[in-house]
Amino acid sequence: MNAKSGLVVWMVVLAVGCTAVKQAHVAPDWKTADATRVKRLVVVVAPAPKGDLKLAAMFGLMARNYVNLKREFIVKANTTAALPTPPEKFDPKGLCGPGIEGVLWLAPTVLDQGQSVHEEVEGKLLRCPDGAEVWGAHAEGTWKSSDTALAQMSGNYVKDLGPGVAPYLAPTFHLLKPTLDTLPNPTLTDEEQVEKTESD
Repeated sequence: MNAKSGLVVWMVVLAVGCTAVKQAHVAPDWKTADATRVKRLVVVVAPAPKGDLKLAAMFGLMARNYVNLKREFIVKANTTAALPTPPEKFDPKGLCGPGIEGVLWLAPTVLDQGQSVHEEVEGKLLRCPDGAEVWGAHAEGTWKSSDTALAQMSGNYVKDLGPGVAPYLAPTFHLLKPTLDTLPNPTLTDEEQVEKTESD
């Protein structure tokens, strides 16, 4: 792959069929360098949107569930973290450990707008050995706080996290789904496919 085509792969602007996603990119050497090495992830949400740890937990749990269901990664855990001052000193590699090969870092913002919610997220997938970014995306949009099509899903999250997250569940799903759909897929062995089934 030459430098020009690599740049095209790295800076992919998604504008058709996925309007929430404003930009997404995958490292040009993903298939050769990382697809067989970055499979088991931890999701971290930092900072907590609106400073609300329950909202952060909702973002993390929803991302974990969606990636385990719709992508080939094996997400082992989700957590939240406070950003230091200055934020640039946050080191996601600190979340790496035995059995974790990558960190899916989501930095969401949430703004109430009456019966709707405006949400935005910056996402990064960082490999553990060196912290290099192998995927990134930016998405945003405004959605109504309730969506009857997502009522059952919303009820499950409210049961786990409390009624305070209810107005944000549908907007967060509509934000995260197209964003996480731009993640590349790793290559799993037969044994890892079994491991993934047990993690779902």
